[in-house]
Amino acid sequence: MLRNLAYIETETGGDLDRALARAERARQKMPDSVDIADTVGTIYLKKRMAEPAIATFTWVLEKDVDNSTFRSHLADALDLRSNLTGSEQELRALLRGRKTETGTQRIRELLR
Repeated sequence: MLRNLAYIETETGGDLDRALARAERARQKMPDSVDIADTVGTIYLKKRMAEPAIATFTWVLEKDVDNSTFRSHLADALDLRSNLTGSEQELRALLRGRKTETGTQRIRELLR
C-alpha cells in the first residue's frame, strides 16, 4: 500500500519527499521487491538525483535483466548524469529486447 501511495503521489505531481519516504518504508518491509525499488528509483529520477537512481535501477536490473521498463529507467538516470556512453548502451539493449513500435521510435530518437 505504501508503494502505491508513493507511486500515485509521484505521478500526480505530489510531494516527492513524502513519496520517497513512503517508498523507502515499503522497501524496508519488502527489500527484495523490484517493483518497490523501481518506484524508489523513479522518485530519485524525478528529484534529479542521478547517482541513487542509477544504483537503484542497476540493482533492479540485476534481479530482472530482461525488463525493458527497468532498462529504460536506468537509461533515463544515466542520461541525467550525462553518461552518454552508458545511456546509449542501455538504449541499444532496449532495441534488442521486446518493444513496441512507439518505444522503438523513441529509442531511435534518443540515440540520435
